[in-house]
Amino acid sequence: MEREAASQRAIVADLLTRNSILELQASSLRGEVESLTDKISNLMTEMDKLRAQIQSRSPTILNDFMLAVGNFNPNEPDEIELVAGCEVFVAMLFADGWASVCIGR
Repeated sequence: MEREAASQRAIVADLLTRNSILELQASSLRGEVESLTDKISNLMTEMDKLRAQIQSRSPTILNDFMLAVGNFNPNEPDEIELVAGCEVFVAMLFADGWASVCIGR
């Protein structure tokens, strides 16, 4: 009976130690989550600022013929298919990398 009680005390002591370790790890993880949440918030704010900068830029008027350097399959109704080497008339270049074009001659 004394052995059983000693064994149970050892098990309880081991469980208490493990619980303390888990509480420390949980606390550390909560700190990491809070830090990452702050970083995400800062990145979202920075992204919003960059979007505003891009949207505020006026397009560059080009009005020139160019050759497509690669194929492009449209994903939206206002996009056109391009095949590498086809001639396109580029009217305007926008700050976000898109352009106003039509198929060339």
